[in-house]
Amino acid sequence: MTVKSTAIYRTFSNDSTINKKLVYLTPDHPRYGDRTDFYINLGWSEENCQKITITFPKAGEYSLNSLEIYKHSLDNYENEVEKRKENILENVEIGTNQITGNISLNEKKLLCLTIPYSTGWTAFVDEEETELLRANTMFMALPLSAGNHQITMVYQTPGLNGGIGLTFIGLIMLVYLFALQKRKSKIQ
Repeated sequence: MTVKSTAIYRTFSNDSTINKKLVYLTPDHPRYGDRTDFYINLGWSEENCQKITITFPKAGEYSLNSLEIYKHSLDNYENEVEKRKENILENVEIGTNQITGNISLNEKKLLCLTIPYSTGWTAFVDEEETELLRANTMFMALPLSAGNHQITMVYQTPGLNGGIGLTFIGLIMLVYLFALQKRKSKIQ
């Protein structure tokens, strides 16, 4: 079986239930990503959770290296939200294949950009090319030092220049073959 689907249920004292589904792709699946660790958010409620149930799609033998359950307190939620509003990219301008903005930092940090990671992106910090890192599996991040920074992100479709070159060569060959055919038909 290439896809295993696991249902996870969280039940509260008032019998309300939150259902989540985890789809695990096995190594023989074409979209398998070598991912073995999963975090599933079972939601928030003022009530205490009474039971967590995990069901599997088929009877069988399953194994886990570990299973951990975390409960996060929301007592300091507003302060945490305010912290996340600090050190953000400001004056953001989005153009054709380019994003620019400014950021001011008191200490060395990573700027996480919720733009899908792609080799087509090139990053410049204060006009110097900077390595883009993969963040949170699918996004991009820039390592930044303390201070004020001008960020520029430029996108170029990977292989675009090569494709244009091959198209140009193909057109030249087409014109040449057309001229050659026309010349042969005049001779006959």
